[in-house]
Amino acid sequence: MEFYAYGPYKAEAMRDLAGARGIDLASSYAYSDSYTDVPMLEVVGHPVVVNPDRVLGKLARDRGWEVRQFVRPVPLREGQPVRGKGPAAALAGTAAVALVGAGLVWWRVQARRSPSSPPPAAWSSRLRQLSSLPARLPSQLSGLPSQLAGLPARLPSQLPRPPMLVGHPD
Repeated sequence: MEFYAYGPYKAEAMRDLAGARGIDLASSYAYSDSYTDVPMLEVVGHPVVVNPDRVLGKLARDRGWEVRQFVRPVPLREGQPVRGKGPAAALAGTAAVALVGAGLVWWRVQARRSPSSPPPAAWSSRLRQLSSLPARLPSQLSGLPSQLAGLPARLPSQLPRPPMLVGHPD
């Protein structure tokens, strides 16, 4: 194909080709699975949607177009087997089960650890610092009233007002 045909351009290419080769589009069939091909399906007399996406499926039912659903894969060439998803799906399932199992084992080990076990050394020193904080706090705050006494007392009405914005800066 000389160009990439998508959406309405595919329908235009079909009209051009049919005109050049004398093909009757009214008696022609077109097949698609995607809503993006609606213009192409509208050009022919027999549109058929195959395993359509949700939007195309609804549109096809509304317009009375033929809808086909294929659930079993078929080989494209004779003698070539259809590959199943068996080995890959089995491997993915096994990996998922192993991952979930490892997570459960880890969770159980964490849950069985005794809550009374001492924390690491870094935690112990920080806990000692924090536990002495209430005892030190009153001594550190004792000088605060004298520092506040030197500040002028102002009522909220005496505080400077922030500038008011009348309009947007734009």
